[in-house]
Amino acid sequence: MAEVYPSAAPLLCGQCQAPLPPAAEFCAKCGTRVLTRPPGTPEADGRAQAKPSSPRRILGIVVLVFVILLVYRLFSAASGASTAVPSRAVLPASTTRQVEYRFTGDGTRNGSVTYTNADGGIEQNTSQLLNPTYTKRFTAPRGTIMSGSVQNGNDTGSVTCELVADGAVFKDATSRGAYAIASCAGTVP
Repeated sequence: MAEVYPSAAPLLCGQCQAPLPPAAEFCAKCGTRVLTRPPGTPEADGRAQAKPSSPRRILGIVVLVFVILLVYRLFSAASGASTAVPSRAVLPASTTRQVEYRFTGDGTRNGSVTYTNADGGIEQNTSQLLNPTYTKRFTAPRGTIMSGSVQNGNDTGSVTCELVADGAVFKDATSRGAYAIASCAGTVP
């Protein structure tokens, strides 16, 4: 069967000349497909025709991006912000804190502890006695990220992880049950 386009008005089948309803896709009398546009046109294929970008629009986008970058640079320079990576220089005592990890177990004879050390590395100690408390102390500058976890080495009891700065706990977590893990993380105040 050939595809037929409807005539202008009234809508008639181009094959058998039968009247067509306005939204018809096929002729009810002969079954011929009714197309509103010739095949191969974007509208008939379901594609929208892309409008070419004008040089003026492209130039406007480039100028907008440039202005945003310029404003960002001006504000970051005015605030004294630096994008340089800080060095590991020794800071004055007023900006450092005595920090410690406290790992405890309620009735727990042993466990596994993992923590970030003073140099930013990660250390793990297994089969540690958690009753009383296992403690790791060092000096760290304000803003240092501390992260620690403790795993219960038994099938009962609870474990607690605490982060301490100058004697005050600033983060803690407790977990209960067989081989439970308590994790805590924070920034040295």
